[in-house]
Amino acid sequence: LDSSENVYFTGEMAYNPDTMVMNGIKYHIPPPSSNNLLDGNFLASFDSSGHLNWFDTLTIYENGDDIALDNSGNIYCLCDYRNDYHNYAPDGLSSINKYDHYGKLLQRLAFDKTDTNVTSGSIVTDRLGNLYVSGASRYSFSLDGKKYPSDSVANFVFKLDTGLKMQ
Repeated sequence: LDSSENVYFTGEMAYNPDTMVMNGIKYHIPPPSSNNLLDGNFLASFDSSGHLNWFDTLTIYENGDDIALDNSGNIYCLCDYRNDYHNYAPDGLSSINKYDHYGKLLQRLAFDKTDTNVTSGSIVTDRLGNLYVSGASRYSFSLDGKKYPSDSVANFVFKLDTGLKMQ
């Protein structure tokens, strides 16, 4: 929920349907601007009256797990790779995506696609705009080209600034 009481959420629907029903109301879903037509993983916004502001799909390999909003209206979506639909990528934490309040992708911080050891937890922001991302790892993993070593199972929390830089 943002300061204008718009609601943002992420989820999964099969095969990019052209309608969505919520609380008995049928919504027409416009074609995705990202041209990701193979999956129904999405990010959406509704106004306080329940009208659809915008709707867009995530990449074909990703499923949104959690969302956080900062005080500037940016949306951060924590995404996992989904192997149950596609055999192209392993299951595991894939990226942290930053969108503006219109749903335009601004920035992406990606985990190495070969790291199947990382699972997402949650993402939150503080009043200063810092992000906190939690998850778990079985052994080492890479984030945006940097290797994080571990020789056992470990939980983690990353602190990132609004530019998705590690702090």
